[in-house]
Amino acid sequence: MFTLVKLIAVGSATWVYYDATSKKIGRIPGRTGWDNLPAGAWGLGALWLWIIAFPFYLAKRNELISRAQEQPCEASYPRVKLGIFALFFIMLLLTSLTGGGGTITFAEAVDRDLNTTNEGTHFSPGWVQMVIRGDEPYEDTTLSVFVRQSGTQAWVPFEEHTVSAEWDTFTTPVLLDGTGKYDIKVEGKNTSKLIAEGTVYIE
Repeated sequence: MFTLVKLIAVGSATWVYYDATSKKIGRIPGRTGWDNLPAGAWGLGALWLWIIAFPFYLAKRNELISRAQEQPCEASYPRVKLGIFALFFIMLLLTSLTGGGGTITFAEAVDRDLNTTNEGTHFSPGWVQMVIRGDEPYEDTTLSVFVRQSGTQAWVPFEEHTVSAEWDTFTTPVLLDGTGKYDIKVEGKNTSKLIAEGTVYIE
């Protein structure tokens, strides 16, 4: 959900900048007021203060267009700036589809406040706590864990866990047996989105 909100904000900001430049809305010399802004400021306002700036732009749009028809303003390098807005939107969209910004580590113990003891990636064989931290809420109610020995291609299903979609951190006990270097990844079972990745060294 948080990613969706960010996509809406960036998409709205991109549209605001495009709309303002195409309608030649901009800062008019000698005029004062909160609505006397260049197109770039409207776009940035919609990006960083979306909940205020975007509705305000919509409310003032007809007035701004009428004003621009009398005193049109040409934005500097509009295509470059629009491209930056669009690129930001595309990057955010790809991130939301692929995920993967989270981490997987291990700890000797984890308390109820999620404070860890001796957290890391190098352990001897035995039981430890696996810590799955997403870079945002999981947005899924089932986490699928996969493992593979480093250097191999095939991911092997390891286990699944039921979680809350609003969580961004989850811990579970796992048995590290054998020795070697292992890659681990966690995906949302229902969304197929990569949530976190990590490597553990069993020595």
